[in-house]
Amino acid sequence: MGEMTYNKLSGWVKADGVRVGQERKNGRVLRVPAGTFNGVPAFRMIPEHQWIVETETAITTNPQTIIHLNGDPFDNRWKNLRVGDSMEVAPGNDQWFAGVLKDRFRNAFGELLLMYIAETGEILANEGDLGSRIVMVDDRPVVFWAGEWFAAEDVAWFLGTGVWPERGVKILNGQYCDLRLENLRRIV
Repeated sequence: MGEMTYNKLSGWVKADGVRVGQERKNGRVLRVPAGTFNGVPAFRMIPEHQWIVETETAITTNPQTIIHLNGDPFDNRWKNLRVGDSMEVAPGNDQWFAGVLKDRFRNAFGELLLMYIAETGEILANEGDLGSRIVMVDDRPVVFWAGEWFAAEDVAWFLGTGVWPERGVKILNGQYCDLRLENLRRIV
């Protein structure tokens, strides 16, 4: 295998100009040299996104803490990768919920008190009346919950992906009331 290169724009790793990476359920893996074993070249399998981050940053990482911002484990473009912390590990995993926010949006049994419909962008109460929890303040949608105001797009992203957007969320089409998940991008 020749020297591997990474294209930040396409997200592809190549060796000798050919794409490498074996498809797995949760992304691609690379077969990388790992020295020799009894005089024979040895290889190890490593998640592609881990190899990319370690190559680009020279920081050894845990592959479970590397976040694909759009949730697609096959999208390894550099702008889509971020090294998370111990609270952010994998899509759908409760550890993604920041501790303090976990308690704000869940009941004592750990069940979410808000419901988000990604296709329509609606944020509803999950118990009792299913009315919308979005109110308009200065022509911007916000969610009033547990005595605090939250930007509706942040809450939508949080409920849709399980990740609280520390730096906020960009609304792609500029229409603040369009909170469909496909119209939201986390600011990194």
